[in-house]
Amino acid sequence: MIGQLQGAVNSVSDDETPYSHRDTPFIINIISMWSDTTKNEENIKWARDLWKAVQPFATGGVYVNFLMTEGADRVLAAYGKEKYERLVALKNKYDPTNFFSLNQNIKPGN
Repeated sequence: MIGQLQGAVNSVSDDETPYSHRDTPFIINIISMWSDTTKNEENIKWARDLWKAVQPFATGGVYVNFLMTEGADRVLAAYGKEKYERLVALKNKYDPTNFFSLNQNIKPGN
């Protein structure tokens, strides 16, 4: 899936909300699904090859809602250090016990 990021997403400055990469004109999400398990190797290879092919054109950013289980470093990459620290402060204030943790979690911190 390739989506164009113009219009409303650019109507506010990048530092006004946690959503990052507002100046990026396109976003790509490689969705690879299949039901025939005998095709696992072929389909995994296809998805990884496509990922490698688009890397020269990528910004290195990540959209948090496309993440699966890549871990805290990728969640941090989705927001950037400054926004992530603001989100940790909000987490400390409103969810210090980390009750809401089944998403791409931002853990409470110091």
